[in-house]
Amino acid sequence: MPMQVTVRFYSILRDVIGKSKVYTLSAGVNVRQLLEILIMAHGDTVKDFLYTDYGRLNGSITILVNGVNVNHVDQLKTLLHDDDTVYLLPPVGGG
Repeated sequence: MPMQVTVRFYSILRDVIGKSKVYTLSAGVNVRQLLEILIMAHGDTVKDFLYTDYGRLNGSITILVNGVNVNHVDQLKTLLHDDDTVYLLPPVGGG
């Protein structure tokens, strides 16, 4: 059964994709699968932002599902549900 997930983008991802995008996903999709969908839909710029050259998730990226850091749940295996909001947050810097 399809479900709607809102993904909020910040920093370079906002420039590549836009402010936010609603995705229709299959039931049982997890965060890792969502990232793969984003890469397939938007290309290497997104991939380079999310993953290191060694294929690991960029450690400076924070991923929240409904405000909860996925590292405190099931990491990239965290299941998504209808009407969830996923936030992809870049590292914060200042000066």
